[in-house]
Amino acid sequence: MLVFIAAPMKHLAGTDGLVHVMGPLHGAIFLLYLWVLTRTATEGGWRAGEVVRMIVVACIPLAGFFNQPWLARKLR
Repeated sequence: MLVFIAAPMKHLAGTDGLVHVMGPLHGAIFLLYLWVLTRTATEGGWRAGEVVRMIVVACIPLAGFFNQPWLARKLR
């Protein structure tokens, strides 16, 4: 929602209200993701490289779709 709705509204329509709402929400969800990743990795015995991979993939837009088959194998 931040990338596809709020940012275009800010730059095309000149309204930045959605960015002020979605930006912090996006950040909070990302911090929640890191917390869940840390717990999953700790309890699952993941190697450090695997955790770094998940963090890097989370920072690249749409990269999670390419990482999904690896993650599905890992969680089985």
